[in-house]
Amino acid sequence: MESFKRESELDTLSEKELKQLKHWLFKENVRINAERKEIKDWKERMKRENQFFDKKLQILQDGFRKLDIDREKFEKERSRFLLEKEYYEENAFLQEAQGEALVHQLFCGVKNQLTLKKRYKDLMKIYHPDNIAGNHEMVLLINKEYEQLKVQFEQKWK
Repeated sequence: MESFKRESELDTLSEKELKQLKHWLFKENVRINAERKEIKDWKERMKRENQFFDKKLQILQDGFRKLDIDREKFEKERSRFLLEKEYYEENAFLQEAQGEALVHQLFCGVKNQLTLKKRYKDLMKIYHPDNIAGNHEMVLLINKEYEQLKVQFEQKWK
């Protein structure tokens, strides 16, 4: 009913008032269309930002998955390393004893100081660390065995 009342009021308005009302309606229409466009642009921007955020989130999730895989690999490698370390620590004594037995065999058959010295020089030519087949640990064991045998032969001839 009120809209009819307003329509009847429109009939009573002067031309100037009608122009002002039309001008106001036009400005309101322009403002509303601008706000609609702004809302539409805002929705599109939010949609793009959500898509961008989703992509960033997916990249982060992939990165975390890869980190978890790397962490698992690292833990497996670490446990394997610790087992190897434990094995080598347990067997270090046996390996040292085997090395000493091998060196003892290398000096097998030495009966005097002259053959001892010759055998020592030959072994140094083979196992010296500067050579291709060189081995520092083996040289240490050879030196130790040489010194022990040298002392034995010196005591024997005194």
